[in-house]
Amino acid sequence: MSMKPIAGAYMVLPGKTEKAKALMKSLRTNHAKDFATLEKKLKTTKESIFLEHTPQGDIIIDYFESSNPQKSIEIMAKLNDKFTVWMKDQIKDITGFDFNAMANEPLPEQLLKFGY
Repeated sequence: MSMKPIAGAYMVLPGKTEKAKALMKSLRTNHAKDFATLEKKLKTTKESIFLEHTPQGDIIIDYFESSNPQKSIEIMAKLNDKFTVWMKDQIKDITGFDFNAMANEPLPEQLLKFGY
């Protein structure tokens, strides 16, 4: 099965950078099992999240691979289990981004790929 890459960039709201770091740490530690379960539901095979500091503010860059990124995003928007709701609420508080409203939004446009 061919995996397709997708990436998104999300501005971190002022004063929320440390909360973003704490959330990522929680997903690697306290909530690692829940996060792995979520990734399976989304059929995500790889994911990397970066924090970039820019003069305009901090940005979270999320890269993931899935056989069907659009379907993964649609699933994420619809999930309402306790962990996923908590995680989506955290992300919304940190970035203002609402996963529940993005199911019908177009995917980011990939401009370049190399080595795939």
